[in-house]
Amino acid sequence: MKTTVIVLSILIVLSVSVLPASSQLPYLALYFDSEFARHWDDCPMDPPGTVLDSMFVVAHYLNAFISAIEYRVDYPPEMLHISDFTTGLTLGTTADGIATAWPYPQNGYSPLLVAKVMFLWNCQGCSGCMDRCICPQGHPVSGSIRAVSWPDNQFIYMTLKPGRICLSI
Repeated sequence: MKTTVIVLSILIVLSVSVLPASSQLPYLALYFDSEFARHWDDCPMDPPGTVLDSMFVVAHYLNAFISAIEYRVDYPPEMLHISDFTTGLTLGTTADGIATAWPYPQNGYSPLLVAKVMFLWNCQGCSGCMDRCICPQGHPVSGSIRAVSWPDNQFIYMTLKPGRICLSI
């Protein structure tokens, strides 16, 4: 009897300690560095004109293997979208709404790089600009930011990263 109580107590403590880690909501975030740490960037005023740069779209806390994802990115006028690089079959662009499917399931148990976006900064005439926010949005067809789990093909609905994803211009 005493052994049963001890074992049950250990199981309860272990299950409670796992809850905070597994209760994270899945979200899609944008980063301006390959280490996925910087959510901001400055519009380069010097030299005048356009400067080529990149941004990373990353999914967090999906807690499943992923076979597809869909979303859109709302770019401010100072960022001119050039192209998207993904490792899967892609329909559309991040600017208009993108859907990416992979031939092999992707690991959504750790941060998943969904796309690398190339864009041009166009900061001429940007005097007195305020901070601009760049946010992932729902795909124009479904209205959602969502992924598809593998092998059960269930939708995983995603939110925006907590806090603002802004760039300083």
